[in-house]
Amino acid sequence: EVSLEAYPAVDLILGKQRTTPLGRGVCEAAFRTFPPELQAVLRRYLAGGGGLFASGSYVAADLWAEGTPEEGRAFAREVLRIDSDGGHPSERGRVRVMTSDASFSRGEYRFNTEYRRDRYVVERADALKPAGAGAFAVMRYDDSGRTAAVACDAGGRTFVAGFPFESIPDGVQRDRLMADILGFLLGGKSGGDD
Repeated sequence: EVSLEAYPAVDLILGKQRTTPLGRGVCEAAFRTFPPELQAVLRRYLAGGGGLFASGSYVAADLWAEGTPEEGRAFAREVLRIDSDGGHPSERGRVRVMTSDASFSRGEYRFNTEYRRDRYVVERADALKPAGAGAFAVMRYDDSGRTAAVACDAGGRTFVAGFPFESIPDGVQRDRLMADILGFLLGGKSGGDD
């Protein structure tokens, strides 16, 4: 219902969303991270030069889950510019910026892996791999060294994180990372007055 072309960048906060069977499997599964209709919209949007930030615990794993059509994996590689490197790469919830790209501030970020009253716990995160020309690793999980976030500046700009962005409890860290991501996605484009 929304025309993405009106926006220079789109933020998909997927949290812990993933494909979930309903009615003991008698109903069609719901809550896919990237249903086919959304894949088509994002493919067109990025082909037109848009910017996409997507984050979530199952941002890649849901596209590689058993029974997922190959089109989902092709979408991940061709549009999101990611490949799956398996799940649960971090116990401590610490990621570190490891790229030399000047768009991203050096440093460590933490996401919540403990039960708290004010924030949901991330029991699982995705490990990612860059896929295709222009894709590169931006962040790595501190305890496993596996890739936590991938960016790409070809065919539209993307930044995909294998952990939920909103699970970063520190407001200063969230603001800094969001500013870096938007700076990269907009690549010097102006979003107008809004």
